[in-house]
Amino acid sequence: MNKIQRQSVKTQTTNFLTSMTGWDIPDITQCLMSEPMGEISGMEDFLKTYPLAALSSDKKHMAVIRDFSFHETKGKITMTNAKGSKEGAHTGMTLITAYSDGGNIHNVILPNNLTYSKVHLVGNEIHIYHGSEKTITNFQEVRKLWSFYKLSEPEILETFLSLKNEFIGKSESQTQSDKTINAEHFGILAFDDKTDRYWCEVQGPGGVVKLSFSNTDKTQFDKNIFTANGLLSMTTVVQNSMMKEMLPLKNMAWLNEHQNELDENDFSNELKLYALHVYENGSADFYFKAGNLFWGHEILTSVDAAGKYRNSAVAG
Repeated sequence: MNKIQRQSVKTQTTNFLTSMTGWDIPDITQCLMSEPMGEISGMEDFLKTYPLAALSSDKKHMAVIRDFSFHETKGKITMTNAKGSKEGAHTGMTLITAYSDGGNIHNVILPNNLTYSKVHLVGNEIHIYHGSEKTITNFQEVRKLWSFYKLSEPEILETFLSLKNEFIGKSESQTQSDKTINAEHFGILAFDDKTDRYWCEVQGPGGVVKLSFSNTDKTQFDKNIFTANGLLSMTTVVQNSMMKEMLPLKNMAWLNEHQNELDENDFSNELKLYALHVYENGSADFYFKAGNLFWGHEILTSVDAAGKYRNSAVAG
């Protein structure tokens, strides 16, 4: 049993909270989209009695600190989108943003050796109370601790302590305002003002792929169009690199009872690329559906601006 598994994650502040885990609401995103608020049973009571959950005043943003299951490989922590157990858990925080027609959810990993007592939202700011101190960050900055990144416990703590509530904004002159863009290779891209992304659907190696681009200045955007075209042609190479990392993880920690270890063909047959997103700097994420390899979860694979493989993780 490793050090993290031996530690009791301290996320309770009073005895009456011991029955609450932060996983008490079945579908938080759906609840935030519901009108009136609290349509899903227990939401309002949950917020009143669980201080590690906070809702923004417009009821569209929520943060919940709770215990997640995890894996540790070569000192690096991989936090999964599942409830932790008594045998092993790692503290993390779920960030939810809801719109009238959808929403998104991100999990970020938090230092495991701090005692968390409260989380509070003030506009875009997230106030995290731990011990006698308070860390203030925001929905953008805290993604430095996105669970997708594999960090060691010291790196998690160092990153958390470096949070300064910095926000990297983009002026209108740095972004494009057109509702559609006619892009070379891909045709018409439509703008989604909720996510500040342009997107379209293209035919990929294994079927239809949703392709999206973070909004940025025209010069960089044109470079990213060229990058995306190259990335799609590299799907097989990227997938093979991903399998080298994720197949051992599958066989080590995600086999069903009585299931034999999988080989590369078994693993590959379950994969399907369904989305590719290119960020402002040209780095990108590949989104793979993974059948039942990871019990219904997807695989998220990251490459840098040159298309060089970075890492992969279970997501969704």
